Amino acid sequence: MLVLTGKLTWVNQRLAIFNYILLIYLLLIAATYSRGGLVAFVVPLSYFIYRSRKTPWAQNIKQYVKWVPLVIALALPLYLSTKVNVEDRVNGRYIGLGQLKDNAISIVKRDAAKSDGLDGNVTWRLIWWGKIVDYTFFGPYKYMGKGLGVNLATDDDIAVEDDSLRSPHNFNMTILARFGVPIFVVWLLFLLYVFQPLLKKKLSAQVLLLGFP
Repeated sequence: MLVLTGKLTWVNQRLAIFNYILLIYLLLIAATYSRGGLVAFVVPLSYFIYRSRKTPWAQNIKQYVKWVPLVIALALPLYLSTKVNVEDRVNGRYIGLGQLKDNAISIVKRDAAKSDGLDGNVTWRLIWWGKIVDYTFFGPYKYMGKGLGVNLATDDDIAVEDDSLRSPHNFNMTILARFGVPIFVVWLLFLLYVFQPLLKKKLSAQVLLLGFP
């Protein structure tokens, strides 16, 4: 982020390229096992680039564009040669370009990816989130929720192999289920307060990226 805003510059360009290779490599690893991580990286960065396209930053960043193909070309072999000991028996995800493609496609189009575990992973989450909405907005847990001590997976009859899963893989749904609708509304207002400055028309690239001048 500091590099993008011009607050950090590299005297040794080789060191800079090595740093960028590691960034791309870690992004690819995260995107392999977490579609949410991929979205959390791509969406804010895309918004930042769009909003900053007419700022001085857009001119300064052009000097780094020429390194993008080289960085990707060097990061890919490192990624493809990585052997990660991650047990993913349910979804069967693996290191590879095919997995990255399936993850990206499944974000925007269901049933399009070749990995069966990806669509199944979405289905049980949507069912669980639907249950939470039903018993909060339209049920007995509207005002108080179920509290902090409850294992939501067990209490909501979500089939899991053990008790390690306690929350519905969505922080917003977790707040709604545990605290009820009033606190959920307060949480949404807080998010609106936090992100409202980003919707202003004239903000510097540094404010858009870092949140402060």
